Amino acid sequence: MTERASWLSGLVGRRSPVTGAELAWQLVDVTAGCFESTDRGLLVADIACENYLSAVGQLLRAAADSGLPLRLSLLSRINDWLDGYRGTPEEPALRQLVERVKLSTLQSLPERQTRE
Repeated sequence: MTERASWLSGLVGRRSPVTGAELAWQLVDVTAGCFESTDRGLLVADIACENYLSAVGQLLRAAADSGLPLRLSLLSRINDWLDGYRGTPEEPALRQLVERVKLSTLQSLPERQTRE
């Protein structure tokens, strides 16, 4: 295990379960600059219709495609939420997006933080 991966795994703790709505709104907040207003409106409509899997997928893709780092706590919550979709056809693609965002996040961390 690399130093960064070890450091990251040490940050993951047990929290209260995150709902699809909470996760989607958190991702909307942090990815706001990645979308045109029309696309953002469609995402909000997806969330309002409780289509969280689609909305979270689009938001993760935007973060991954733009190289946007996310808070480690948010990445952990995304993984916890995705555990509820284990074995579904959508899970592998969503996990790949999370890994891309995690890589951007780890690369953005100051080197000294990865050694603590």
